[in-house]
Amino acid sequence: MLEFRPKLSDALRGYDRATFLSDLAAGVTIGVVALPLAIGFAIASGVEPSRGLWTAIIAGFVDKVGLDNVCTNIDAALSRARQLVENAGTKTNHGG
Repeated sequence: MLEFRPKLSDALRGYDRATFLSDLAAGVTIGVVALPLAIGFAIASGVEPSRGLWTAIIAGFVDKVGLDNVCTNIDAALSRARQLVENAGTKTNHGG
């Protein structure tokens, strides 16, 4: 019988105080830079500053969830579209 073991228990193995303090400093740095920037983008876009804040927060969660497959599919679609455009540019229409 398989035993359930969360990945978090493996990820936290060897996680010490120094690593936590480094992660905390990184998080504070990102917060100090990214959140005011998001507010500024919102103001520059003509919407309420809170919308910029929410956008930054939600984008952070979406990034952590990992949309690698979606990004890979979008990249593949864009690459294919680029090929089609390039091929269409090299072909000329000689018909009337």
